[in-house]
Order: sequence, then C-alpha cells, then structure tokens
Amino acid sequence: FTSAGIEPAAGPEATSPDGTGSYVDLGVQHVGDGFERNTLLGNSEFGGAGFAGIENVTGNVAPPLILASEGIFVLADDGLLGGNRPDGLSDATVATGKITASDADLFAFAFVAPAGDFFSAGHLILWDTTDPTNISGYYVGDEADRVDVITASITAGGNWTIQLLKPIDHIGGSANDALVMPFQVIVTDFGAPPLSTLVPISITIEDDIPVVSTNPAVIIDEDDLLTGIGNTDSNGDETPAHVTGTLGVNFGADGAGSVAFIDYGLDLPYGFSAATSLNGSVMTISQLQGGSYVPVVVVTITNSATGAYSVQIVNPIDHPQGTIPGYEDNVQFTITYRATDSDGDAGATDGTLIIRANDDMPVTFSNPLVQLDDDALPNGNLNGVGDDIEQAMTGTLNFNYGADGAGQVLWTSVGLDLPYGFWYSLSSDGIAMTITQLQGESYVDIATFTITNTTTGAYSIVQHNPVMHASGNDENNAQVTIAYRVTDGDNDVAAGSLSVNFDDDTPVIEAQTPGTEMLVNGDFSVGFEPNGDIWGPNSGIDSVGASGWTVVQVDGEGPKVLERVGDGLGLLHSSTHGNMVDLEASTGNIMISREVAGLTQGETYVLTFEAGRPDYSPSNTMEVLWNGVVVAEITSANAMQTYTYYLTAGAGSNTVAFREKGGTEEGYGTYLANVGLKTSTVLVVDEDLLPKETGLLPGGLGAGIEGGPGDATAAGVSATGSLGILWGSDNGSARDVIFSSSMNGASGLFSRGVAVIFSVSSDGHTLLATAGDRPVFTVTLDPTAAKGSFTFTLQSELDHRLNSVEDNLPVNFSFVARASDGDPVSGKFTVVINDDSPVAPTELRVSFDDDELVGFNGNPGGIGDGSSSNNASGTLAIQFGADGGTVAWSGATFISANHKLSHLITGSLIEIFQLQGEPAVSVKVMTATLDPSTGAYEIKQIAPFQHPAGADENEMPVNLNYRVTDGDGDISDGTIRVVIDDDTPVIDPALSGLTGANLIVNGQFLNGPFGAEQPGWGGQASSGNAIDGWTITGGAPLERNPANWYVPDPVGGGRVVDLDASPGNVSISQTIPGLSAGQLLTLSFDAARPAGYDAEFTVLWNDQSFGPFTPSSAAFEQFSIQVVANSGSNVLTFVESGASDFGGTFLANVSLVAASTFVDEDGLAGGIARAPGIAASKAVFIDEGTSCDQ
Repeated sequence: FTSAGIEPAAGPEATSPDGTGSYVDLGVQHVGDGFERNTLLGNSEFGGAGFAGIENVTGNVAPPLILASEGIFVLADDGLLGGNRPDGLSDATVATGKITASDADLFAFAFVAPAGDFFSAGHLILWDTTDPTNISGYYVGDEADRVDVITASITAGGNWTIQLLKPIDHIGGSANDALVMPFQVIVTDFGAPPLSTLVPISITIEDDIPVVSTNPAVIIDEDDLLTGIGNTDSNGDETPAHVTGTLGVNFGADGAGSVAFIDYGLDLPYGFSAATSLNGSVMTISQLQGGSYVPVVVVTITNSATGAYSVQIVNPIDHPQGTIPGYEDNVQFTITYRATDSDGDAGATDGTLIIRANDDMPVTFSNPLVQLDDDALPNGNLNGVGDDIEQAMTGTLNFNYGADGAGQVLWTSVGLDLPYGFWYSLSSDGIAMTITQLQGESYVDIATFTITNTTTGAYSIVQHNPVMHASGNDENNAQVTIAYRVTDGDNDVAAGSLSVNFDDDTPVIEAQTPGTEMLVNGDFSVGFEPNGDIWGPNSGIDSVGASGWTVVQVDGEGPKVLERVGDGLGLLHSSTHGNMVDLEASTGNIMISREVAGLTQGETYVLTFEAGRPDYSPSNTMEVLWNGVVVAEITSANAMQTYTYYLTAGAGSNTVAFREKGGTEEGYGTYLANVGLKTSTVLVVDEDLLPKETGLLPGGLGAGIEGGPGDATAAGVSATGSLGILWGSDNGSARDVIFSSSMNGASGLFSRGVAVIFSVSSDGHTLLATAGDRPVFTVTLDPTAAKGSFTFTLQSELDHRLNSVEDNLPVNFSFVARASDGDPVSGKFTVVINDDSPVAPTELRVSFDDDELVGFNGNPGGIGDGSSSNNASGTLAIQFGADGGTVAWSGATFISANHKLSHLITGSLIEIFQLQGEPAVSVKVMTATLDPSTGAYEIKQIAPFQHPAGADENEMPVNLNYRVTDGDGDISDGTIRVVIDDDTPVIDPALSGLTGANLIVNGQFLNGPFGAEQPGWGGQASSGNAIDGWTITGGAPLERNPANWYVPDPVGGGRVVDLDASPGNVSISQTIPGLSAGQLLTLSFDAARPAGYDAEFTVLWNDQSFGPFTPSSAAFEQFSIQVVANSGSNVLTFVESGASDFGGTFLANVSLVAASTFVDEDGLAGGIARAPGIAASKAVFIDEGTSCDQ
C-alpha cells in the first residue's frame, strides 16, 4: 500500500514503518499467522473513484451502485472466552465494514437474518430482527433464559458490525472446520422512486478445538502397594503407589466433551503390554512375569469431562537391574489420551502421560545395640563398676524385603566400623563373620556372628575371648559395627548394620566370708521391757539381766539397769538403724559384760561394734575390756562409727566388756550398737617365734617366748595369704598387683621406739619396713597366684600398745591389682602381729635360818628346823623375749601377822626393816640387790627376824617382788620368796640322851643314777629300777623334778621326785638294817600335789599301812608318823595310789630318826616285859643352851 501511495488504516507498525494511519494494538497474544489482513483494514482511499466513459444519467433510474460492500469476513470461536488461541487462523470475534453507494442520495440500511439453521451449545439459534439495523441471534437456555450468540448492526452511514458472542456449533468434528453465516443488508435509495439493493455480507465462523498440554510425569512407587508390603522409606523412594491428577486438556470455547485413553502412541518397556477399556476410561499395563502377564499398573480416568485420573500399582513390578546397589530403579511408561470438545471436535494432537513406576527395595532399620559382656566368659566378674547387663546372644536383623518379596540376608565387609586393632574374617558364603583383635603379637578371635536363617535374618553370637579394652577405672566398652546386605526378590540391595558393645570385665576383690558369730544378743534385740518408746522407737530397759548382759554400776551401788534407746535418738543412727544402748544410764555410768563360750584358746577373733556420742552429751569416753584387760579407750564423735579389734581367746570362757568413764552429770553416755565377735581368717604372726638376734649381751633382745597372757596361735613369723583377687575374664599373663603409692613413707608404727618407715620397690611388688637401718618386716606380692597372694615375714619386733597382755597389732596394707588389659581394682589386707611378753620365772624360794646367823648364838636344829644359810645369790631365769627389756624391784610383801616389817627401794637395792624390842627399834634385817640387765641377785640376812610366838621354829616369809618390762612396755611380775626359819631353844643332846641321826639313805634324792635333763621339762628319769638307797617298782622310772617345778621347792633343800611318772604310778622302798625290837622311830617327809593333777599315796612300814594321804595344795606339807621297829632289818615303802595322769605325789625330805630317850615300866620291880623295848631307870633332860632369840 505504501508504495502505491495508499495510507493503511491499521496494522502493526513493524509492517509499515512509514505509514501514517492509526490502529488499535491487539496484543501479540491475540494475533496469529492465519489472520487475513483485509479484516483489519477500514475504508481506504478508493472511495469516490469513478469510471471513465459512462454517461451521466440524471434521475433515479437504477438501484444504487454499491462501491464497497461484499467481502469474506472471518470470525472464530477461538477468540471467545475459553477459546484455544493461537491456532494459525483468525481468532477475531468482531467483523466491521462499510457499505458505500454510488450516488449522493440518501440511503437506508437494514440487516436480514442469515438463512438456515444454526446452533450454539446444542440449541437452535433464533433471530431477533425487531430493529433491522441491530439484529441478534440467540437461544433459549435450560433455565428459559435468553442467551445472545451473535449480533449484527449497521449505522445510517453504512458502517456495520457483526460480533460473535458465543461459539457456534460446528457439525462434522473435523479440526478447525468452518461454517458460513450469510448475512445480507438491504440498501434502499430514497430517491424517486426509491430503489433497494441486497448487499450480501458472508461471515465465516471458524470452529474451536480442544488443545492438550504437556503433563508432568506421574511417579508411583511400589513401596505403597495396597498390599502394605512396600517399604516407604527406602533409598530413591519418591511417591506413593496410588497417584491422582488431571490430564492437561483445554476443551476451548465449545466446552468440555470427553477424554479417553487410546491404544496407539504408547511407549512401553520390553515385556510390558497395555489394554484399554471399551470406553477408553481405563488402561491396564501388564508385565510378563514367569510366563504370564500380570497386571502391574492401572490408570483410570475418573472424570472424562475434567480429565481427572488416578494411577495405581496393583502388583510388584520386576524392575531391571544395573543401577547403583541400594537405590531403587524406575520403569517408565508413556500412554496416550484423546480430548473431544462438546461439538465433537478432537484436538489436533493427542495427549501423552508419562508414568514412572519407582521400584521398591528392601529397607534396613536400626537394630538394637547388642550388649555383650566379658563378665559372661569363664572367670568373669559380674557387677563391676559401669557393668552392663548382657543381652541375648541371638536375635533377628531388622529389615523389610518390601514389595518384591524375600531374597536373602548375608554379612558383608562393606560398612564395617571396627576400632583400631580389630579385624574380621568372613566366610565365603557370607553366613559367618568373626571379629578378631590384635592382642600381643597375634590376632585373637573375639566373637563369631552367624546368620542362622538367611531368609529371616536370624543370627546368633558366640563370644570366644575377652576384648582387650583400654585401661580405665571402670568397665569401659569397645564397640564394633558389622554390616549385612539384604537382597529382595528382584535383586535390589539394602545395606544394614549391627552394632555390638563389648562391655569390659574388671577385677574385683573377693568378698570375705563372714566369720561365725560367737556373741549372743550383740544387737540388744531381746531381754528389754518396752517403755512406750520414750527414748525412740523400740526403747526399753533391762533391770533383771534378761538380755544376758551383766550390768555393773561403775560409780557406786545404784540400780543395775541397761537402757535401750531407739534409732535416731541424739541424732545417732547405727548402720542397721536398729537398737542402741546407753552406757551412762539414768543411774550413772555402767559397765556391761558378757561371757563368750566356745572360743579356742590362742585363736584370734575379731570384735566389731559401733559407738557414738549423742548430740546432747558434751563428751564421753568408753573402755573396751577383754578378759578384764582394757584393750581400747574410745572418745566418740557425734556419729556412730565402727571399730574393729583383733582379740586372742584365753582358756575357758572369755569375757568382753564395755565400761563408761565419762562424767555422769548429763545422764547420757556412749551409745553402743551391733556388737559382734566372730571367727577370723586374718593371718597372725607371733613375735614369740622370732629367733634370737646374735651378738647381744645378756638382758638384751633374745628369742621370742611362747606363751604368755593373750598369746595367739600362729604358724610362725612368716605367713602367706590370698589377696582374694578375682581377675575376671581378662586373666592373662599381663596381670599384675602392686602396693598402693600411699604405702610409701611413715607407717605410724614403732619398733624399739623408732618410727617404722615403709618403702616400696620400683616394681611395686615388695614393701620393706625398717626402723632406722634395721629391717622390721618384709611383704611381697605375687600376681601369679590364682587370686594373687602376699607373703609377710616378720624380722624384728614392733611396739605394742598394751602392757599387761600380749595384745594384737593389726597392720593394714593396700594394693592395686590390674587385669591383663590394665583395668585396676584396689584392695586391702591385714596382718595381725601378736605381741611377745617377758616371762618371769615361777616363784623362787630361798630359805634363811636365824640359826645360821654368825655372832647371834643360833641353835641349829630344833623342832621344825631346816638346813639353810643366811646368804643367797643367783640369776633370775628371766626371758625378756623378742622385745628385750629390764628387771627391777617392785616392792616387798609380808604375810605373817603382826610382822612389823617394811621396805625401802633405792635403785637396784631393796632393804627390809623390822621393828623389834621394847621400846621398838627399826632394825635392818635383810638387803637384796638386783642387776636390771642380767637379773643377777644377791640376798643377805643381816639380823634375826622377830618371828611370831610359837613352840617351834616357825617360818616368816618375805616376798621380794620384781617386775620384768620388755622393750615395748609389756610386763611380767615375779617373786623371790625368802623364808626365814626361826631359832628356838634346844635341849643339849649330849645331856639329854636324844639322838637325831637320819636312818634313811638318800632321803633328799640327791643321788642317782638319773638320766640327762629332758628338753622342755628339765627333769630327769631314773635309768634303772633303783637309785642310791631306794628300790623302784611299778614298771615305770622314777622322775626327779627340776627346781620349783609346779611347786616351790620344800624348805631344807634337796630334790623332789614324782610318784606318778609319765608312763604310770611307781612305788619306792628302802630297807633299814640294825634296828632294835620295840625301838620307837619318827618318820617325816614333805609331800605336795601339783596343780591340775591327782595325788594320793600310802606309807608301808613292814606290814603296817598308814594312809592314804592326799596332799591338798600346791605347797609342800610336812607329814610325821611314829613307827616301832622290828629287830634287824625293817622295810619302808611309799606307794602311789592316785590316778595315773602323768603327775602325782611330789615327795621330798624323807627322814627316819629315833623318837626320844624313854624309860619303860617293864623295868620296874614286878614289871613284865611283854614287848621288846629299851629299859632304863631314868632319863634326865637338862637345858643349858640358849637360842639366837635369847
């Protein structure tokens, strides 16, 4: 147009950049390639063009000539609301034009409705031509409403407009089919006469068709099969098995028709097929599985008007493999559908829907932690610090095969998580996996995991050996993670893991078996009368001894009441929250005691009790006594504390006692609870058994002395005991036991007053206790023993606390045991050291006689006189024992009535004084010295003793007492018994005719023969059936005792024989020759019974029997018998008749003397001698002598 000089009326500027016409911009979205440009153009510059060569005829002689009227005009359903644009054709809904006539007359224009039947939405279009310049086509709707479809209007100037309001039904169903709606306009010229011309306006109405759009791929998943067997959380999992959606379709201006699946255009993987239902609403996809097709996916159009659909997997799909193991494979299907609008038009193209069927695969789940415990292995120790409870050694791996069904479960090395030092071995079939650990220089099997059912995943575990755990103070854990592989029915794989925790085993110290309780009612549970709980729960009193405890009032003669108080009183609680007793009763301080029967002498027992001070008592002190000896003094705190003492039993019944010493003003004393006395397994060594140290002077340290008060039974000075270590399962060669580091340094012990220091060897196995440079004891630890052991060797004595008995000193040791993996356990053991104590000899008897004093006119002889001296010296048979010691005078005691004696000690000298005469004068009568180191003594009588009045030479005993004290303060008291024989006036034998010659040979048993002194006894036995002067009968030897054996030696010296020898009783006899018939003789002898034995004897004189005699005490008694001789030889016999019990009558000082000078009436005139005798006329008794007593 532009090149021809014609200005276009409208159009995009891009097509005519030089044009000057105007246009309305329709927008790119409304313009298609199929638009005819002439529909966009208005009137052009052709108007008014004439035709040359035509005659101008005046008047209205012909119809008007239409210069611009006809044309093909296109309207499109596409352009209506909901139409599918662009489609390559017009999408205009409005057509305009102008009818121009050839003359200048006035014209009139009127539309004529198109001929023929047209429809919209299935309804016949009706025409409203009421106004011919503005007609409309419409239909009556379902609601009887008028729906305008198309309108046509024309102006007086000939401008016309036709507008499509609703789509027109096109018949035929072809894509974009068009129909022509022939409009006509009547043009009337109002000239004279008026003339009309019919101008056709042909409107082509293009059809609209459905348009399909791209559908998003539908993803479905086997995991959510309606059977419920899928795994919804497996790797690659995407969507459920049932998906809904709406197919992409736009029916266009004609509105919805239907959507249906079609059987062509499908794209299915190999082995799959599809079938469509008759109405196209259902498509079923099947897969060839096992020789037949199995429906696997069903797609259903649930609403054909909207295209709504659903996709459902109905059976597992056998997915192809080759992708990453453990991730799901997808199968893709492409199906086709067709959309048809309401007037039967199908879309230009069919729609497709892509379905991706996601594979299901097995899924593994978290498995509970498997807890294994080294404790469960042989020798394992349960319940250590941090111990875990071992779980079952079987289980089932946690997984789900999913929709594809069961395959198998096997162990795999992929995914193992093993700590450093661990490794594994896997069987070729994947069923058994063994975890190993490097221990030392080789790998050791720790545990084997076996899958016992490869379908279900059932497994079992066998632990072979303990794990070598990291060392620590408790049962630390080592964790391994083993892996397994689950394969489902279509060979999909999932990986799982099983974590196993190996709990450590730790060594423990074996619990000590409680000893046998020997004490009754130590918990004070019985024998108390309730008092209404006034002193706390279960309080009461025992005032009658019903509890079995003996109560003594310490501070006077008050009521003997034992008060029981309840738990919590005074803020005190025993370990059992049970009964307590108050040792300061309402009546004052008390002592309670109880005899304990059934103890074995010398055995060690452990005494335990709890004691405390109530909060309202300012202070208290309690003594603990064992067999009357104070073994402890306790000042309690305001809390119940447990105390332990090791006590040694004495002979017979033993007594334990508790005595309150505190003040009595407050009425509250020590609270006592849970008293127990049990047998003990603690090892005891005894200082008594220490060997004598070499190079020591007399009186220094010597060999220990067995026996003594409180002596314990012990095997020696060295003992080996168990540490009680239960090593547990980590019982390897690397185990060890060492002394605790705290064992170095000061021990709190002393030896000979020097502090004892502990030093532990570098390897920790040996502890040496020294006092200065002197070793005191050595302790070694041995980890190779089954439960560990210790050996204690005592090398020197220790200082003990108590002085009067051989008390026990417990020494505690602590150690650390480490199992082969380094786990430690701490323990303790105790060794009890029994004290040694000095032993003073039995009472030494020394006889002095006033008769022997030089310068005092003593008269030897006399009734009861004994042979003695006035000076004695010797060395006390003192045994200081292992602790060494000294001896010193401790005093003098006097037994005689009205003795008037006193003593004075100055250092090693003791002096004895006596008040004598009238007026009384203090006379020094005796002195004695004592060497403190050697025990050498010397006793001298200086002046006669003033004896009690009597008719014979009675005796006055003086006991010189001494005390032996050893190095740690133990004491033993002894006595030298000095017996001073009196002097008496006597008749001079030369003048009286008396004779005192002893007719008995060897009456003091000084002569033998006797054998050597017997070890451990010191006595002797006769070597045959006779000794000097005596004949022995009875089948046993005659035993001669050592000095002071059981009984102090008799006055007058000599030796003592035992008539009950070790094998049995004996008799001794002697023949006395040269006697005259009727001679009167006095037989005298000393006899005694040793303590603990039986003594009974008979004296035979020829055929005459005297007795039996039974000595009654352990002191010699003097016996005297008058016998009459036969002429010539006479026989004297002593016959033991008591029980044969290895000890009988002790016999000494046998004497036979003439009785006196006498006269016989037979000699008188007329007398008859009827019996043998001595005849004399008279006897004269003259006393011309004096005694030392004057």
